[in-house]
Amino acid sequence: MPTRRALLRTVAGGAAALSGCSSPLAAGDSGFELCPGLLLYSLDDEPHHVDLLVEADGEPLYWGGYDLPARPEPSTAADRRLDAPASFDDRVNRLAMQGRVDGGATVGPFEITAADVSGDLLLRYAVDESGTLAIERTYGGANCQPATVTSRN
Repeated sequence: MPTRRALLRTVAGGAAALSGCSSPLAAGDSGFELCPGLLLYSLDDEPHHVDLLVEADGEPLYWGGYDLPARPEPSTAADRRLDAPASFDDRVNRLAMQGRVDGGATVGPFEITAADVSGDLLLRYAVDESGTLAIERTYGGANCQPATVTSRN
């Protein structure tokens, strides 16, 4: 079973390969607004361990392993909100995201650039009823409140 270090080595290798593609925000380029915090939630009846990595402009923003309990009732979800780190900057030019459930296959990496975003961006990692990970990109309305889920993989 791959370890968290193996996942991070894979991510670092991918980030290095993409490093020529990403650049800091150019003068006059405002990037897009990333809402603070990240939501992990599960719709499964079983508890799961989720490893995730979110990079903003080539720097790790969220990374680590997190335990999610089983959902408490069939019509609800078990969730866990991750606070934004102290170094959080809400203006980014490029995000790269990936993760895995219970040490399984890695989902991603997926990349979002300013050209892909229409509004504030809120990230959610979801474990569905079958224990499969999906990374949702939700474009928010006022004050980073979810408006619509426009992409899910």
